[in-house]
Amino acid sequence: MKKPSPFEQEIQHRLQDSPIDPATRERLRQSRRVALDALETPPGRFLAPSLVQGLAFAGIAALALLLVLTLNQKDSRPPADSLIAFEIVTSDAPLEFYEDLEFYDWLAQQDPNLG
Repeated sequence: MKKPSPFEQEIQHRLQDSPIDPATRERLRQSRRVALDALETPPGRFLAPSLVQGLAFAGIAALALLLVLTLNQKDSRPPADSLIAFEIVTSDAPLEFYEDLEFYDWLAQQDPNLG
């Protein structure tokens, strides 16, 4: 313990010299001990359980959100039309080829030996 201040020393001196009965003096001593023990208890000790509970709740909420978003997600594949458009844009074939594409499909179905 640290050294008492002059004020505390004066109070101690007056209390020791005053006509206080031993029972009251003992109650004062016990109250003082309880107050000093309360000062020695770190306040962060009570923060840990609430912090753990808060983090657990946040984790469960994040997991629930992830599950909801994952289960409600539509098919992420692009539609076939966009794939065809991508092939047309990236192809080396002239655009006239794609204008007559239905004809080439029909021709391929008529004679499979054409290749």
